[in-house]
Amino acid sequence: MAAVEEKEWHPLEREIEGRILATGQEWAEVCFVPAWAARSKKGPGYRFLAIRELLGQKEFPGMEVQLPFPTLNWGEQQYKLFGVVTNRDLAGDKLIWWSRERCGKGEEMHAIMKNDLAGGHLPSAHFGANATWWAIMILAFNLNSLMKHLALPEGWESKRLKAVRLVLSTWQDE
Repeated sequence: MAAVEEKEWHPLEREIEGRILATGQEWAEVCFVPAWAARSKKGPGYRFLAIRELLGQKEFPGMEVQLPFPTLNWGEQQYKLFGVVTNRDLAGDKLIWWSRERCGKGEEMHAIMKNDLAGGHLPSAHFGANATWWAIMILAFNLNSLMKHLALPEGWESKRLKAVRLVLSTWQDE
């Protein structure tokens, strides 16, 4: 990231209700080829985007603190660093916002698998039995997602399994 020239950095802006807002972050495409990707020309092509954010508070001399995130000094200024690795062909700023919009869905999916589909309670001390239990739970999760997208009316995609069961049981009673 330190090798990226200053003119290569672009401001990362956000459009909200038709207004362009500055985020205080900048992004740049980084020329980087990791060792695992350099072994074969047949592998997928990845892009590496760097994001930097100026740290507002400067360090006091003699009070250097190890921050819990990567930083880099550019001249007098210190930046907090982020990175995005992708194989998508989008403009850099659009790609960053797309990836940030996805944040949190993984946690939600894990909660559904753990709580709604009993993925958090393995039935046995035997690895094979637990692996089978997990595979069935994943299959049930995927079938539930497909059902909500393909078989149920619009607006059901965000419903949890318990809500779907409740409504379907009331339909059955009618």
